[in-house]
Amino acid sequence: MTREFRATRRQVLGYGAALGGLWVASCVSPATTPGVSSGPRRGGQAVIYINHPDTLNPAISPVSTTIYNTPFFYSGLTRPADDYQPQPDLAESWTVSPDGKQFTFKLRSGVKFHDGQPLTADDVKFTWELISHPDNLVARQIAGFFGRIVGANDFTAGKATEIAGVKIVDPLTVQVTLTDVYAPFLTISAGQPIMPKHVWRDVAVKQLAAHPASRKPIGTGPFVLDSWTQNESIVMHAYDEYHLGRANLDRIISLAPADQTAGFNLLKSGELDAMGLYASVPIDNYDEAKSDPNIEARPVPGLANMYAEFNLRNPLFADVRVRKALSYATDRGALRNSLWRGQAQHINSPIHPAFWAAKPDTTTFDNDPGKAIDLFAQAGWRRGVDGTLEKDGAKLRFTMQTIQRDYDVVLQEQWKKVGVDMQVARMDFGSFWAPLYLQGKTELAGLNLPFGLYLDPDYPLTGYFHSSLNRNKYKNEKVDALIGQATATLDREQRKQRYFDFQETLAQDVPHLWLGVPNEIWGIRKGLNVPKKPTGYLTIRAIKEWYRT
Repeated sequence: MTREFRATRRQVLGYGAALGGLWVASCVSPATTPGVSSGPRRGGQAVIYINHPDTLNPAISPVSTTIYNTPFFYSGLTRPADDYQPQPDLAESWTVSPDGKQFTFKLRSGVKFHDGQPLTADDVKFTWELISHPDNLVARQIAGFFGRIVGANDFTAGKATEIAGVKIVDPLTVQVTLTDVYAPFLTISAGQPIMPKHVWRDVAVKQLAAHPASRKPIGTGPFVLDSWTQNESIVMHAYDEYHLGRANLDRIISLAPADQTAGFNLLKSGELDAMGLYASVPIDNYDEAKSDPNIEARPVPGLANMYAEFNLRNPLFADVRVRKALSYATDRGALRNSLWRGQAQHINSPIHPAFWAAKPDTTTFDNDPGKAIDLFAQAGWRRGVDGTLEKDGAKLRFTMQTIQRDYDVVLQEQWKKVGVDMQVARMDFGSFWAPLYLQGKTELAGLNLPFGLYLDPDYPLTGYFHSSLNRNKYKNEKVDALIGQATATLDREQRKQRYFDFQETLAQDVPHLWLGVPNEIWGIRKGLNVPKKPTGYLTIRAIKEWYRT
């Protein structure tokens, strides 16, 4: 159970004293030179609130909290620009063969891990093989991003001792050969954090999670971890030898309040400088934050698309007319206004609106109770004496099992108006995920898709929608084909058209009800400059650019 941590300003400053006074407190402005214009400058610290992870080992965890905490400490060969185009990071450059199947990465010279050891091509090959290792079962989702490398699947299956398609040309050059064109390779695969071989090579893969470096990472990122106290704080300082230039801030302290309300109280009192991502300002406090002269309340396009997923094993939901009827019975505008105070948008797609591939006019069957009743009737459902829909003596009754705590009861009320008797079972993640959801035992699952964390539109599509892997037994051969076709060309315009076709085809099938994307409300104290980015995740990835004014 998470216990509340309400740090006082004295306690926050105490971290610095305990670490030898290596930083300048956030309340102290760095020295300036008379006559020099103000702008980004070095010095000071930021006390922030984003949710803490269970591990800081990116080779074993595809979980969102790991994804958005590791950029403090690790780098990939590439990094995303604001338009999600791949930019140089550990790789200073790369070339692509004419057939699009071979990439040659030239690593930056002089890059060092936090312990002073140099980065080499060995670390790249080692990291990708660590992720793809047969014993690394928890990383299967990440390993899929390397599955198109020649020999990768044989390695993961235990049929080879290395990934044959990854060649070390020289200490600073890596050549990668793919079996076929995979457009997201530069963004997703090459963007994976690179880990030090010298730290991990003698650790059994099954013991990775227990190794101390999973909690005290040694990477090449802009910050070095000083301490991590579970459910209290992560303390880090700027890495002087960071290859993209030292961060402006000297130190960051990431606190773990009990919840967002507790975090907002710390923000108001000045004990917190910024909060965002899943730990954004509660929507109920948005007006209060806006009216506070010491706080910037910055809405950012949300990280997660809220949705209800039909289990198509259930004959009730196997009928697309029932799924469309439930979609028509849903008033998403009311959801947006009642739950999220207008700070949300409806995106009928698993592709984030910040992406170039997002289709803005995808069909939505929304807020037409009359059409809902007509479709139910076409499927054989009629109102009974108590108003509930009935068919062959059975009532239209099912349960939503959910880890959400907001839209479930609103849906329940909206659907009751057209004769649907939906029960709600709110659950914690542990009780829901493995015992029910992964076993196909849910009826209607209430979830969210954190699509704002992904660096390419392809990232979630196979796992959620391809018939070979999705969890609700959705199958459409056209959807399967489009997912593959969209990654089989390096032409972005061709990819975009295939993703548009995918989104519309998916919308017509309604395997999910996309309900709304609540904005993240970033709360930023006066005196801290946080660059404006298309998403909160890109805001965190730009941590090097944050500075005190």
